[in-house]
Amino acid sequence: MNARRLFVCMATVASLIFPVLVYGQTAQSALAGVVKDSTGAVLPGVTVEAASPVLIERVRSVTTDSSGLYRIVDLRPGTYTITFTLPGFNTVKVQDFDLRADFVATVNADMKVGELNETITVSGEAPLVDVQSTTKSAVYDKEVIESLPNNRQIQSLAQTIPAVVGGQNIDGPASRSLSVHGSRIAETNSAIDGMSDRRGSTGGQAVTFYMNEGSVQEVSVRTDGGDAEAQYSGVWMNAIPKEGGNQWNWSVVGLFANKDLSGSNLSDKYIAQGLTAVNGMKRTWDFNPNGGGPIVRDKLWFYGAYRNNQIERYVADAFYSKDPLAWTFNPDTTRQAADTQVHRNYAVRLTWQASARNKVNFSYEKDRRITPLRRVAATVSPEATTYTPFYPNAITTVTWRVPVNSKLLLDTGFMRYVQDWDERRQINPAVDFGTISVTEDSTGQIYRASTVYGHNFDNPLTFRSSLAYVTGTHSYKTGFMLRVRGNGPTYNNISVNGDMNYNFLNGVPRRITLFATPIEQNNDVKSDLGLFAQDSWAMNRMTINYGVRFDYLNAAVPEQHLAAGRFVPERNFAAVKNAPNWRDVNPRLGVSYDLFGDGKTAVKATVGRYISGGSLASNVNPVNTSVNQATRAWTDLNGNYVPDCDFTNPGTNLECGPLSNLNFGKVNPTATRFDKEVLEGWGVRPYNWSVSAGIQRQLTRGTSIDIGYFRRWYGNFTVVDNQLVEPSDYDPFCITAPANDPRLPVAGKQICGFYDIKPAKNGQSQNLVRLAKHYGDQSEVYNGVDASMNWRVEGLTLFGGVSIGRTATSQCFVVDAPVIYLTPTPLVSPSTPTATNAQTPMSNCEVVPPFLKQWKGYGVYALPWGVSVSGTFQAVPQPQSGGQYTAITADYVATNAEIRPTLGRDLAAGANGTATVELLQPYSLLGGHTKQFDMRVAKLLASSGKRRVRLSLDMYNLFNSNDWQTINTRLSSSNATNRWQRPTLILQARYIQIGTQIDF
Repeated sequence: MNARRLFVCMATVASLIFPVLVYGQTAQSALAGVVKDSTGAVLPGVTVEAASPVLIERVRSVTTDSSGLYRIVDLRPGTYTITFTLPGFNTVKVQDFDLRADFVATVNADMKVGELNETITVSGEAPLVDVQSTTKSAVYDKEVIESLPNNRQIQSLAQTIPAVVGGQNIDGPASRSLSVHGSRIAETNSAIDGMSDRRGSTGGQAVTFYMNEGSVQEVSVRTDGGDAEAQYSGVWMNAIPKEGGNQWNWSVVGLFANKDLSGSNLSDKYIAQGLTAVNGMKRTWDFNPNGGGPIVRDKLWFYGAYRNNQIERYVADAFYSKDPLAWTFNPDTTRQAADTQVHRNYAVRLTWQASARNKVNFSYEKDRRITPLRRVAATVSPEATTYTPFYPNAITTVTWRVPVNSKLLLDTGFMRYVQDWDERRQINPAVDFGTISVTEDSTGQIYRASTVYGHNFDNPLTFRSSLAYVTGTHSYKTGFMLRVRGNGPTYNNISVNGDMNYNFLNGVPRRITLFATPIEQNNDVKSDLGLFAQDSWAMNRMTINYGVRFDYLNAAVPEQHLAAGRFVPERNFAAVKNAPNWRDVNPRLGVSYDLFGDGKTAVKATVGRYISGGSLASNVNPVNTSVNQATRAWTDLNGNYVPDCDFTNPGTNLECGPLSNLNFGKVNPTATRFDKEVLEGWGVRPYNWSVSAGIQRQLTRGTSIDIGYFRRWYGNFTVVDNQLVEPSDYDPFCITAPANDPRLPVAGKQICGFYDIKPAKNGQSQNLVRLAKHYGDQSEVYNGVDASMNWRVEGLTLFGGVSIGRTATSQCFVVDAPVIYLTPTPLVSPSTPTATNAQTPMSNCEVVPPFLKQWKGYGVYALPWGVSVSGTFQAVPQPQSGGQYTAITADYVATNAEIRPTLGRDLAAGANGTATVELLQPYSLLGGHTKQFDMRVAKLLASSGKRRVRLSLDMYNLFNSNDWQTINTRLSSSNATNRWQRPTLILQARYIQIGTQIDF
């Protein structure tokens, strides 16, 4: 029996005899409280029943313990009737209680002596404050999702939370590069009914799947206070799917907008900066019919959804080239490029009531997606993008939930996620295999062809389940997670036109980057395992949530064979085990205290250790450790745009300077090695500690406030140490900052602290990856405060909040070069600075930015005559990158002629070499805030029973703001090519989107 079949058999058995848990939480809700008599004495033995059509068994019942406490867990969100009965006492019934997702609602009862058949009925007003759970989450129910102006992706909902940092794309393709309270984007997760769709161990932002909004009932977004179930502590977005029932329900959603419904926000200020076109809507539509009902009444139901969605948005300062094969980029300003996302999504969900207590769900969802101009940007022309289909791209899930009895609950599930995305050469305009990519260093413009192309495949398999044992005082839960690769290891390949890239400076050839293509790699996750045990212990007004989690990751690399290429011979690589083999114990503790005992004020605190996202399998792969690329300075003496060099000679010859890494072109998988303590052992995996403290208070019937402090710090940093060089092997130099741009604070001033390797050491490399603690102290610490308010009255929902925080970093130790590389690669410690790896002086090793603020909010208001008005608002700092707010930078490509006077010699790369340097100190130049207000006006045209027709008018960027979000950071000494601070992403100009929703 092979390993895959053995895993399936073992996992199937394990799902029956021991619970399994996947990444994160299923976001089920709970009811809890205390029952007392008229004198205030607690009542044990009271039967508490929660009845709702969303439950498997329709009614879930428990009894209060000796302290009069009860708890009913693992409840789906919905409307409940809660009944309290005890012989000799009146029955108390709470009707129409709205239980939202990911919330522990406190429902207490006071019972009077009387006849059992005497029932006291009260209305079910849902509490606004969760006084027992310590998780922090925002819940968006079906009405809010349908009411707010948004792109109908769960990521756009997460972006309305003040602490969440990410793309301001409520009206366009939503980014998954989100972070919260200093987390990293690799720790972001999105899930369907608790089943995470993260791709292996690479992180939440590396996801190709966008779910069908028509099949989503409710969305819960957790941002802090994860219990022992949570593997990561970043943004957790969970979509709770719709399920069919005994009644037929159908809905059709349609949205449309185009450039005729769009304005322009191109200002004279931007025109003066050389900008001739800004971001704007070209066209978009969304057709999303969905519905379901009974196949066999009371036994088998289905729900299905189809989505045809396309978004085409003009990109600021991005144009087609007049001649896509020309060696200099000449934009055709009459043909602005548009970023396009095409989705054809099919989703079906079957629900089988196998017995009174056994419920099985099967779902299949396929997202056939195409990105015709992937990565198109102001600095990437259309022919330099890739035509990228994502297909197959599908998720299959099976879940089985069993309330064994009133105290024991079992939840088991399986997910298969198939992902295939192929970054092909562009078809419009067509790019052949011989067209070499060019990057203009003075502007950062990439043209003629993409720098790389690639084909990727991944197929992770995951099982999940949870087993809970609940009493009134305790809620125990235990389980484990297991994920492996399906159908063999993941596959990635890279191809490069001509096996090289060119870099020009002001139109003149300066450098070539050589690639060891063909490059193909396979990586395998043998076991991604997480065991946990936790308890929620209610003691009077205090609830203690404590637990521990064991995380284990074992990845490997199989044997690999690569064919010979232009610069490399045929290569064979042996298998690699323990790449890595990590074990971590992660404790979690949370305390919630009902301050006044009225269920309206909760003081909360949490502390927990979490693993950080990512895996080293790809980095440890010998294909990568062999050195796959290197650079050479290039002087095109004959002007034929061909580097006439002897590439077998690593030294200076003909038109080429020396090779930047002498390991290039060799079969040398040990060119980079990993210290064993980085790859194997207990507690060596990158991690972070997350701490929070706050207070939540219900001010009035519909108003609550939430104030919290958050701190996060990371550990187990790694560095790349070139064993063949020392800091003394580098010579210092200075740069005089260009004086042609008066906006530059250091214009015309000399800046020192940069270094170049001595020519005798150039190209020598034997890298060792080690823990940073062997060289000095490295830190990354976030501190911040959030404050928000919810206000709900009849017909009106308002939410608003502010988040203030900063991430301070320190890396004040020298490994090789006595500088800091701003974009270090994980494997190569470059001995020769290049235009893609700017350096900054060691004096900037400690970065403590100012506290940055962001404001966000939304509201929904129901007016008479079936009219409703809603809106969202954001004001976030500029700029942002990689899920973090940053400052304005100025990276400059300096020539050998500018460096030689202070260096006292030519650069090690040669007389035609360059070095990229950062001219500004960190956060010495700040941006402002990007502000956006979106609005929706909707009108209910007809309503009769289940039949409803509603029209909507969305107005995005209502005030037509033209605030920028990102800018070009490359400074040029030539006024003709200087694009520094020219916006590359601007708020999309105001446009109107027409929509309708028909329910029947």
